[in-house]
Amino acid sequence: FPVTIAPISVLDRIPPDSKKEWLNKHADIPTALGLLYAQLQRFDLAIAQLDLAARAEKSTIPLRALEQRANYKARYAMMLGLQSPPDEAESSKLFQEAQAELERLEAFGETSERHCLLASYWKRRSLFLQGDAPKQALLDARDLYKKASDAAKGDGEGNTYPDTNYYLASLIAMDYDLKMSDQDKAEERHKIATGCAHIQQQGQEQEKSNPTFWNRVVGIVTGK
Repeated sequence: FPVTIAPISVLDRIPPDSKKEWLNKHADIPTALGLLYAQLQRFDLAIAQLDLAARAEKSTIPLRALEQRANYKARYAMMLGLQSPPDEAESSKLFQEAQAELERLEAFGETSERHCLLASYWKRRSLFLQGDAPKQALLDARDLYKKASDAAKGDGEGNTYPDTNYYLASLIAMDYDLKMSDQDKAEERHKIATGCAHIQQQGQEQEKSNPTFWNRVVGIVTGK
């Protein structure tokens, strides 16, 4: 069915005399719509709905939704900056908002997820920085993914996502780290290769013992 218009069809079915109260006073409906719009890559609409949820008088918006709103701002900022012609002003504004929100969330309480989101922000931001700033952004992303990996291990989650991104960021940032000698870089590459092999084995074992919806169902549907 036409998924791109599904959220709009749902909104059209809200009784007119209830729309203002349902959307402006309660957070659950705009939160759900915001997350749905994001799955359709409509980050502009996703952000707008999550803004409504955050401003609702009886807001029960979960912290995860606020984390994702900041993430969507960074992703939408990248899209605006890469489109032709780019909307540089709006892109820069959204990047600034995303960074401020992610840093506030980190200050509120550090988690593996928040480290990952801030690292992802710096990866995207590096595409639009000048001079030596892109190098530092990639180094910051690498270090944040390492913190995310350590936090995930400490929680016993066994999440391979931060490890995978840490190794990738390490390979990219290695040439920018002036503190590393050639010997250090050779040892780091060996460590990364060993780590990637471990991740692959761990992922295969997890998929056999505890298959996930995304790998078993979504992967089949999308052909991935």
